[in-house]
Amino acid sequence: MRPHDFAEEPGRQVRARMMALFTEAVVPRTDALPGDGEQGEARFLRMCRALVQVTEAQGGALTLAPGELHRVTLCATDDTASRLENLQEVIGQGPVLDAASSGRVITAELGGQPGTGPWPVLASTMAEELGALVVQALPMRVGSETLGVASVYRRAATGRWSPPTHEASVLAGMIGAAIVSSGLDGEAGLSWDVRDRISQATGMVIAQLGISAVDAAALIRTAAFSAGMDMAEIATEILEYRRDFSTDQDGGGDHR
Repeated sequence: MRPHDFAEEPGRQVRARMMALFTEAVVPRTDALPGDGEQGEARFLRMCRALVQVTEAQGGALTLAPGELHRVTLCATDDTASRLENLQEVIGQGPVLDAASSGRVITAELGGQPGTGPWPVLASTMAEELGALVVQALPMRVGSETLGVASVYRRAATGRWSPPTHEASVLAGMIGAAIVSSGLDGEAGLSWDVRDRISQATGMVIAQLGISAVDAAALIRTAAFSAGMDMAEIATEILEYRRDFSTDQDGGGDHR
C-alpha cells in the first residue's frame, strides 16, 4: 500500500480511499504462496496497517477483550505497538482498557509527564521504556457489543497529530466485523495459543492457592510487571513448573 495524504482530502475522498485500503487488506493476495501465512494473523495485520495508514499513525495493534481473562492481542505492526499493549495488560490501566469499558474513542499523550494523568503508573513506565507517544484507542464495535480495541500511536516529538476520528472509528468497526465473520477459531495462530497458555496458567494458580480466577490473573499480571516480562512469559514458566506461587507469596515464584 502506498502512503496517502489524508489530511488534505475532503471527507468523501477519505472514506473512498479508506474503503479501498480495507478491501485490499481483507481480500487475500493473489500472489500468496501456500504456507506463507496469508490467512488469519497476517490478514488481521494488513487490516491494522490499513488503519495506521488512514490515521497517519506510526504503528498500531488489534486487541480482543482488553481487561478480560481471555484477552488476546491479534497483531501489532511493530515492537513499540506490541510493548504498549503488553504494558497496558500487565499494569492494568491505559487508553485501550478504558476505550473497551466505555465504548468511546480515547486519544491521549502518554509518557511525556511521568506519574500524571489518568494512568500514572503506565505514564511513568512508558517514559522510561518508550518515550512520549500520542495514542488513539478505537473500540471495535459490532452491533451493540465492543469486541475489542484497535489502537494506533504516533511519537509526540513528530508534532501535532489530528487523526480523522470518525473515519477511523468506522474502519475499526469494519475490522471488528471482519474478525467476527472470520470465525477466529484456528485463524489467529500464535495469538490464540498465547491466550490458551494464559488461561491454563490461571487455572494452575487457582489450584495452587485456592483463589478466584480474577485474583489468579491479577497475581500473574503483578508477577509480569515486577519481572519486566509479559503475561505470556509468566504463563509459560507456570505451565513448565518453573514458577509456583504456592511456595512464594511474594509473587516471585519458585524457579526450579
